[in-house]
Amino acid sequence: MDEATVDVIQQLMAWHQKRVDELQLIVDQKGASIKIGEEIEITDPEVLKGVHLGVKISLSLLGKLPISLKEGE
Repeated sequence: MDEATVDVIQQLMAWHQKRVDELQLIVDQKGASIKIGEEIEITDPEVLKGVHLGVKISLSLLGKLPISLKEGE
């Protein structure tokens, strides 16, 4: 596999993992308020439940990235 292809795959893998980690952090911080940018802060417990459910669905849909590199590639 050429170096450019490997680089693109590595970038995709890093992008995917970062998104999964960010979403997982939201799920793990159950009960904490959620701030989006400087203007929006979600504190209502019922709204937070909905957000957490949406994030769990997002994580489920993202799943495991269906591409990987073998060591040495």
